[in-house]
Amino acid sequence: MFCFIINNTTKTLKSGSNLKILQRQSDSVKNVLDRSIMILAEIDQSIPNPNPLSKVNLVPYQKAMIDVQANSAIYQELLKQLELAKVTHRNKIPLIQVIDSPNYPLENSRWKLFKTLIYGLISGLFLSMLFLSIKRVLNSL
Repeated sequence: MFCFIINNTTKTLKSGSNLKILQRQSDSVKNVLDRSIMILAEIDQSIPNPNPLSKVNLVPYQKAMIDVQANSAIYQELLKQLELAKVTHRNKIPLIQVIDSPNYPLENSRWKLFKTLIYGLISGLFLSMLFLSIKRVLNSL
């Protein structure tokens, strides 16, 4: 039982760390994609009316477009892997978790015979005295 708990903890720890790494990578690729889109927009804005006969002016724009496409493909693949890692992590988390393990040997919670007899005698004497005093008060009325 104890080995089972350690094994599941290790599995979830590994899948959790993989999940964090994928999340960090996808965030960084998203930042790179945003920057490359910004660069593409700046290049597009810097050449308002490109000459269709001059192909050299279009090279920076085409390079920026290729960067955007490559980064978006990488980002899509990372998002797929991230979602798969999330599902795998959820599947590796055990449904039954040990909340409180028992302590052995368990305490004996039954009353001892002598203790029970003493408490019984005291409560019996008290109840009989109470009954007799109530009976005497009722008879005197």
